[in-house]
Amino acid sequence: MYQLLPILLAGLSFPLSSQTSPTNPTSNPNLNLVIKPADLVRTVYQSNADWIENQYVLPHGHILLSTLQSGHVYILDPNAKVPRPKRLVTLGGSTQVLGITSLGSGLYAAIGGNQKPIGFEILNPAVYVFKLDGTLVKSLPGPASGSFLNGLTSLPNKPHIALSTDSIGGKIYRFNTMTNQVTVAVSDPALDPAKDPNAELPLGANGIKIRGDYLYFTNTYKGTFARFKINAYGSKVGRVEILAQLPLPTGFKNHFDDFAFDHEGNAYIAQTYQTILKVTPRGAKSVVPGTGEPDSKTRNPTSVGFAKDGKSIFVTTGTSTDAAGTFYAGGVFKLPIYGGKGRKGVSI
Repeated sequence: MYQLLPILLAGLSFPLSSQTSPTNPTSNPNLNLVIKPADLVRTVYQSNADWIENQYVLPHGHILLSTLQSGHVYILDPNAKVPRPKRLVTLGGSTQVLGITSLGSGLYAAIGGNQKPIGFEILNPAVYVFKLDGTLVKSLPGPASGSFLNGLTSLPNKPHIALSTDSIGGKIYRFNTMTNQVTVAVSDPALDPAKDPNAELPLGANGIKIRGDYLYFTNTYKGTFARFKINAYGSKVGRVEILAQLPLPTGFKNHFDDFAFDHEGNAYIAQTYQTILKVTPRGAKSVVPGTGEPDSKTRNPTSVGFAKDGKSIFVTTGTSTDAAGTFYAGGVFKLPIYGGKGRKGVSI
């Protein structure tokens, strides 16, 4: 069970109770950053120019990928001799693809749309339903205007119903892919974007996942990782609990994006241009070296997914440029998390 903890750690803070004071991370070995040797992070695929936005790991271990450079969903075999993404399906006239999820019964869904030239609004957003043989089954149009459909997940007991965060509208939309109905599932201030017109990155609710009776989400501008209890149809029935909080202001170089859970319920969050952050009931630790480390491969993590063995994570990255002006394209990387007997890895 998650709880709020009195921790201040390398730019990440948990709310403090009135009877405790911040713990100095350098004085407690259990709170120190865990920086892995560079050889633990393996390059699975390195693109030439793409920003790889999201992923979904399939039961047989292949990975569905989305990018901000095209309206295609790609599939990647990470165990191929030379892993290369293959175009699986094209989402109508979309120019970028964001969240991806499974709908059960051999169906999958992804968010497609067109980035507005100025601002963050996504034009013609829709949830597209497709099969792994490349068949595009249908599309369900999202909000007509003023929205940014971003994260995507499905209800465990009703997988044909997908939920998507609207990073501009501060809502979660419900897409019933059987009835083709699109409705607002949740509207709550915790999902809201920035009200400040001068905010560097004003997006609100971003990544979204469901575990047990709870819906978990990140908020880009507010720098929060939070959850609330939901009913069988994804509507909010409990209070919002903040599980982790970045110091404000957030921005392009430091905010929470997508995330994944391990079998124990620990969350691994992509903290853009920084690290992969593991959040547990005991606290939070950095899992992957951040941008400032010269040996870092995961310079701008955007999403996390667990490999088929459940012991390693795949990390997708966006593009980035270092202080010297060197450009780095996005890629897919693999990192062992649970070492086990006789093998390298990290268990924290």
